Amino acid sequence: MTRTRLMCLPHAGAGAGLYRPWRDYESDVLRVVPVQLPGREELFTEPHSGSMAEAARRCAGQVLDLAGGEPFALYGHSFGALLAFETARELLAAAGPLPSRLVVGGAADPASRRPDHLADLDDDGLIAWVRRGAGTGSDVWSVPQLRELLLPALRADVALFSGYRADVVRALPFPITALRGVDDDAVPAGLCARWADWTTSSFELIELPGRHLYFTEDWPRLWRTLESVMRRPEGSVGR
Repeated sequence: MTRTRLMCLPHAGAGAGLYRPWRDYESDVLRVVPVQLPGREELFTEPHSGSMAEAARRCAGQVLDLAGGEPFALYGHSFGALLAFETARELLAAAGPLPSRLVVGGAADPASRRPDHLADLDDDGLIAWVRRGAGTGSDVWSVPQLRELLLPALRADVALFSGYRADVVRALPFPITALRGVDDDAVPAGLCARWADWTTSSFELIELPGRHLYFTEDWPRLWRTLESVMRRPEGSVGR
């Protein structure tokens, strides 16, 4: 079986280091390749994207470079799921190499309108919104130095998806797998299930233990889930 490079996009405000727990994981079907977004970690000095379309174009170029002509799939969580979707549409529009599968975690389908007031929140309000979604009150945002370091990237990402809503223009010609924490109060299961409308191939919704950031509670479980998904023949759906 051919090994697939899984291009991993982080949630809002995070960098590729989010996927550090997977750095030693590799199998005969799956290899994780974190995709770094501008304005964070080693790309800290690069300007943030000014629109979702610009972010998708930049991300598509990175993905193709990182794929190096090998088979690849796209995975993103929350904001990263939307960016992965828009990146897939960018690749499709450019008639370039396409991913074998799109995996979206913790995200309602693209037709579900995102709140349009988020970009107007002050720092405390924005961080409170992040904490509600994460289900925790004790995190990096409690450390003043980290707060100031991470806020610019968070605000840049929030500006891209605040009020975001995609029109159904053209469904994707490859499978979509949606992942959701079973106790995720931010993203109802019904809205995750609507991703089925965005593919002409197969779709599946997989619920995992946990809340919105379910993967932080059990990285090995998420790895096993993704590995199982990638083992399936293209177009098949697990039960």
